[in-house]
Amino acid sequence: MTVVPTSKARIAYLDNLRFALVALVVPLHAYYIGFAEHRWITVFHDSFHMAALFLISGYFAAPAVQKLGASRFVTTRGRALLPPLLFILSLSLPTLAMHQYLKSGTLDGYASALSNAVASGNILLHGWFLAALLVLVLLAGSIESAIKSDRLRALASKVSSRYIGLALVGIAFVTAWPAEILWSENVGPFGLPLFMYEALRYFWAFALGLACWHAPALFQALHKIDPLVVLIALLAWALTLAPLGLSNAEWEAAWALRRVTSALVLIPACLWLFRSVLNFETRLTRALSEAGMTVFVSQWALLYVFALTLPLGFWGLSALALVTGLALHHLIVKRSSFASEWIAGIRRADPPSYA
Repeated sequence: MTVVPTSKARIAYLDNLRFALVALVVPLHAYYIGFAEHRWITVFHDSFHMAALFLISGYFAAPAVQKLGASRFVTTRGRALLPPLLFILSLSLPTLAMHQYLKSGTLDGYASALSNAVASGNILLHGWFLAALLVLVLLAGSIESAIKSDRLRALASKVSSRYIGLALVGIAFVTAWPAEILWSENVGPFGLPLFMYEALRYFWAFALGLACWHAPALFQALHKIDPLVVLIALLAWALTLAPLGLSNAEWEAAWALRRVTSALVLIPACLWLFRSVLNFETRLTRALSEAGMTVFVSQWALLYVFALTLPLGFWGLSALALVTGLALHHLIVKRSSFASEWIAGIRRADPPSYA
């Protein structure tokens, strides 16, 4: 294995963790295609998966906001995220058609399914992540100003190190719980698009990533599992799994608490593991990392194409979609300026970005 120098703008184990999280999206979506026996994989998604991606995005966004300024950061990141989001949207019509055919063997009902997808915001499919990230990018300057404010710093200085985990649980819960309530009640005259709920649900993770850049001690603390947070997480899991007859509002609160506490247990575990074992960059890890966006953008359409044409099981389907996404990036996307911009979100004329 040849280790190559790591760019000063990157942190190797965070890049490696981010690709691992993107790769985990592939079997998650394979489950949704029709492998009900693998429902266990949704536990990872609900517990920490997306929260970790938003946290890493926030962490890498912080130096870019600092270097470029809030307005230029929004322009730069918006220009990088919007083309892949629109590309996913262009794939949504054939992907939904393949879903309908795979489910019922006919395209009858496709128009109704498409109408429901548009009304609910699900027309973006997995692109909701990029749309939610765009919302958070728009807020990044304000979040940055709040984090750097003297008032917040003074308040944070009063929190004992032994209670950092508890404080993070409280802050995360304040935004995650309203997201669960809004989701269940579908608040608004027409309801909100899916990505708006998700932006609110994971606001805390993105903001925490930004804060970690400015507070190295907080970032180091986030690499350690807090026993108090573990206890709260176990309680939240018990509340959501035990037949306690909770009201809808009580269950939503318990579910939100379960999400944030699970994330604040498993994210530190992943950060510690990857920093301990995978804190290096090789030509292989660099190749995997740079293909992450292409894999993310293409994987759901690839899963449906292979599910319709090949007799593959859950793991075979997932592996083929992942490998094909990697091959698409290195054989086609990175060789074309147009494909680089619209699939990978990379403009050849752009200077290197921290975010």
